[in-house]
Amino acid sequence: MYRAGGTVTGERDAQPGVSRVRRLGTHLPPVARAPGEARAFVADALRSWHVPEDKAGDIVLAASELVTNAFEHGSGGIALRMRFTGDCLLLEVRDSDPGDPVLHRPGPRSVRGRGLALIQALSTAWGHRRGGDGKWVWAEFQLA
Repeated sequence: MYRAGGTVTGERDAQPGVSRVRRLGTHLPPVARAPGEARAFVADALRSWHVPEDKAGDIVLAASELVTNAFEHGSGGIALRMRFTGDCLLLEVRDSDPGDPVLHRPGPRSVRGRGLALIQALSTAWGHRRGGDGKWVWAEFQLA
């Protein structure tokens, strides 16, 4: 179970007898361990939502890449949110850098710069939107 120091927020289904959380979010510190904390948080949530392991692995990797980008290119705290609708999962990561994310096409010998290309390959759709003094980078995953 996720036990890092971030604040967790959630929303439960309104149906009687159903306690599956449908929305979760956390705040991560702008430190090198943030991607690992994001992986643990997302993996725990996906298990609780019974997301198939083959889909969950892609989503956990995407969360790690988005949080890594927020840590390396942003400043200040990092926010991570997930919304699960049964057949679709939306993953969002916020940082305080208002600049647009850049999809790089690194050369075969480059060891960096593949994060957004991975997001593009793993997700159904991805993008970003400005919000307040920063931006949200999001990725959507079709689960059905």
